[in-house]
Amino acid sequence: MRRRYIWVLFVILFLASFDMHAQMPLLAPYARTIGATSMVIGILLGAYSISNLFGHLVAGPFLDRYSKKLFICVGLFIAGWLLIGHGLVDTPDMLMLLRLIFGFTMAFVTPACSALLGQLARNNEEQGVFMVKKGMVLTAAAIVSPAIGGLLAAKFGYAQAFFIFGVIMMLASFVTLSSLPNKSVLRPIENHSKEDTISPFRTMVATFAIYPAYVAGFAVMYAQGTFMYEIPLLLQRQHLEPTVSGILFSVMGLGSLAVLSQIWLTRTSPLGRIVAALFVLGLMMYTIAVAAPVSLYLTMFIIGACTGVLFPAMTTLLAYYAPPHIYGTAFSIYAAVLSIGSIISPLVAGSTGFVNQSFFGAFLVVTAASLIAGWIGIRLRLDSKPITR
Repeated sequence: MRRRYIWVLFVILFLASFDMHAQMPLLAPYARTIGATSMVIGILLGAYSISNLFGHLVAGPFLDRYSKKLFICVGLFIAGWLLIGHGLVDTPDMLMLLRLIFGFTMAFVTPACSALLGQLARNNEEQGVFMVKKGMVLTAAAIVSPAIGGLLAAKFGYAQAFFIFGVIMMLASFVTLSSLPNKSVLRPIENHSKEDTISPFRTMVATFAIYPAYVAGFAVMYAQGTFMYEIPLLLQRQHLEPTVSGILFSVMGLGSLAVLSQIWLTRTSPLGRIVAALFVLGLMMYTIAVAAPVSLYLTMFIIGACTGVLFPAMTTLLAYYAPPHIYGTAFSIYAAVLSIGSIISPLVAGSTGFVNQSFFGAFLVVTAASLIAGWIGIRLRLDSKPITR
């Protein structure tokens, strides 16, 4: 029974990631067909991340206080209707409104899934395995969904593709209503004080051991946002075909899967994985910044491998050190930090105007995060609070 619950959560996470990435090749050209200007299209692409950020900040206390299953089911149902609405709009303003609401709604779904996974684990080692498998699911969805989204748009049209995405979300909502666990099968939550229940954010601030997850989360999303913005432009300046960009990002996804399949990594220190992966990721940013004679395919594969190490390690650290009764808040803050990194980095890259400066800035951010995470690990050991499990 417990195994079924875990697989249902993985399916939900796959569908949520699939729908998000499958929309990306469609959204800009679809917005163009209903009269959006280039500036409006740029705002549309960022609208989801902005509302998603605010949604994560709001979601945490609600996820801790009320049923996570309820938020997942209702969130998927509303998201389905919103995606169907994407295909029915005829003005950019209406599409903008739907994107904002959609981003806010999905901010409740993914942290709730992560919190439930943490509570379904019997012990800390199993939590680490679940987080690795979650990373594999999200990476697999990110790899296959853009191509499938493009095929659906080519065969049925943009509006009909959004309708299909919406129906998938609504079906997932109905399935999860009867398939997700009740509180009785979740790992028991330790007794906690009334003060902690009222002020979960204060508890998170006082939990020093989870800071590396937040610092690393910002850094890796800052790096991702930088090369998502700069790599296509770099290839364009080299007069290479746009298909090369798609191949490079697929290679990055393969790097992530190659590392995520190494389950033995869950037996190592999550903080050690974070520090090491950030260090290597910083080296890759520096390699691109100085235009070193290294194959870009190899660089992207290593970058993907670093993200494959980082994301499970960060979520494992959260699930290990965050008090279970505020898992919702912990994962919501974490998701908000990821959103901040992904929003800021393209803005900084666009303002610099030079690819070398953008990647050198990403190198500084990632290296600083590695040093901060290492310093926190040293502090914890000196305080006799070991980070290893």
